[in-house]
Amino acid sequence: MKYYNKYFELSHYPVAGDCPLTIEFVKHIFGTGTVQFESKIYNEYDLGLDYIQLLYTDPTQFLPILSLVSKQRGTGKTKFWEWIGAIFQQNVKPINSQMLNGQFTSLFASSLLVYIDEAFLDKKETVEKLKSLVTSDKGKIEHKGVDADIIDNYIKVGISTNDETSFAYIPGDEVRFWVRKIHPIPPDKINKYWFDNLRKEIPAFLHFLKNRTLVTEYRHRGWFHPDLIKTEALQAIINESRSNIEIAIEEALREHMSIIKKAVVHLSTKDIRDLIDDNKIQLTQIRWALTSRLGLINQGVSKEYEKFFLSSNGIGDPEIRSEVKKSTFYSITASSIFTAAQIIELYSLDEILEMEEIEWKLYEKSLFWSKFNYLTKDLLFQFDQFKTRSGSSLDILITNCNSIFSAILLYSEI
Repeated sequence: MKYYNKYFELSHYPVAGDCPLTIEFVKHIFGTGTVQFESKIYNEYDLGLDYIQLLYTDPTQFLPILSLVSKQRGTGKTKFWEWIGAIFQQNVKPINSQMLNGQFTSLFASSLLVYIDEAFLDKKETVEKLKSLVTSDKGKIEHKGVDADIIDNYIKVGISTNDETSFAYIPGDEVRFWVRKIHPIPPDKINKYWFDNLRKEIPAFLHFLKNRTLVTEYRHRGWFHPDLIKTEALQAIINESRSNIEIAIEEALREHMSIIKKAVVHLSTKDIRDLIDDNKIQLTQIRWALTSRLGLINQGVSKEYEKFFLSSNGIGDPEIRSEVKKSTFYSITASSIFTAAQIIELYSLDEILEMEEIEWKLYEKSLFWSKFNYLTKDLLFQFDQFKTRSGSSLDILITNCNSIFSAILLYSEI
């Protein structure tokens, strides 16, 4: 018979006992802070324990790409994957990007987890291959000189890298990466027997995992709800992943909309190039960035729109004026380029509600409301309508509403 998914039996036998060094290491890697989600507070290290527990007790469950980043040395990020390898033994394989992109996959195709140390994924196809690995039900196993076979895929992916902000291209809507910035292990915690002692605790740790109750529940294909694993380290990579043209467009639009005090503007690609003030940029490049990267929608047909601009006659302050133009244009809302905090500071509630109405027409959702979650909900206190509410009331709004308008309507009912 042919066995494709060769999960190797572990030689460790779970034994009741203490594993203080292990728990301390998990806390170091995953943090001792808290994450609030749906009115519940989670310890960061409990999320990490859930991750390892799922590897052990539910090996067919897909998990996010856990990426440990730090410019500093002595953080333990590489040791973490070596430790995971010590726990799961032959079911864990270290690989590199060349192996990932190569034709022959027999070394790792049936693995529980593969990890890439010192990763720098400069090719888009490499990142796409990684993302596919952690979500595809099927994979290909191919030996040299042997026909390839299609197998069930249960691979999880781990990464460690010294590049904190640009080891991979990660767009803003990506939900498959769990990025954690790791700090150095205090020198007094490390000695030459540290890793050996960590390995000795594996039987006790496995017993602990077998008898532990998960603190999370299935909420996403990768188990964890994306809001649970959003981190500042992930956002730093998303920010760095933007192209130069995208950055130039955002900066120009941000300055323009801040000056004219409009939450919604209508601009053609030529209008936007004029704002950037760089004729070397081709209109096709701007169009690509607007649609593919910023997710904006072109009206598609040439029609009239009102364009606002600053006008000065040399006497007094410049005035905001407008002119009617005719072209294909983009309707750009403040939500596309500003944070929720910036929008609240720049515009009144009435302006935000008008903007939100346009967003519903364009995108069938409120881009502004999508900026609020259990991490940013306190920004709602800046609206008079929510100032007297409690944090738990805001949780209800986040869970049950799909716009600032519906949140205001629900306000009187909770």
